Amino acid sequence: MKQTLALLLIVFSINTYSQNWEQILQTEQGEYFYKPNTRNTAWIKIVSEKTEYLSEKTKKNEIIDGYKMILWKFDCREKKLGVIQAIVYTKDGKSLDSFKQNEVLVEMDYVVPETIGEKLLYIFCEN
Repeated sequence: MKQTLALLLIVFSINTYSQNWEQILQTEQGEYFYKPNTRNTAWIKIVSEKTEYLSEKTKKNEIIDGYKMILWKFDCREKKLGVIQAIVYTKDGKSLDSFKQNEVLVEMDYVVPETIGEKLLYIFCEN
């Protein structure tokens, strides 16, 4: 059992590393991975069995086994962040929903202490 678990962890780590994603956090909401993009943006990938998105068919929030990819804009000096782009995928990689905004128009909000947003800002600004 321990060998199987160790093997799965190695395979998962190799797959994540090969795509240049760094695991940064694990919560009840899912596993968070980080990938730098530009001098003030980074992608965050949230993998979860409880990925929520707005279904175009039903116009209601649906929960699926999948992941979200979110492009965050960071302002380290002012301790603010905002979302530029977000895409929701099924576990198999099928795109279900997306959001995109002009980077200049992104609403930047102060991070709330002791939240995932604060952790993301800290990771980005330390790199």
